[in-house]
Amino acid sequence: MVARLETVVRTGTLVVMRDAPDPRKKVNMPWMTGGNNAMRYVQSEVRRICRAAGLPEDLTFTSFRHGGHTDGGNADLTDAQMRALGGHKTTAALLRYAKETDTQRQVGARKRLDARTKKGNLSE
Repeated sequence: MVARLETVVRTGTLVVMRDAPDPRKKVNMPWMTGGNNAMRYVQSEVRRICRAAGLPEDLTFTSFRHGGHTDGGNADLTDAQMRALGGHKTTAALLRYAKETDTQRQVGARKRLDARTKKGNLSE
């Protein structure tokens, strides 16, 4: 899947964008999740990709979104950066996807310790 993603023409900041530009906005837009099963195409593509990659059948587009946002948290991206990449307007919307992990807790603890030791407030 990574090899395929590396060959895809980038049409926007998100991984999954519509194939053609929006007629009114003249840019490629992300796939919408609302409406009368507006995700049918994306869901069928996810099924096809999962089968081809030997991934579990219960993975969904939302699974990939959760994984991508959690990776962003592990990479220490700010909420603003993750909202921009994911197209979220609020932090509350972002937090539905970005899950807390041990990696994030470890990075946070390391930053806290670094801040304390740089100020001479050693905790040891």
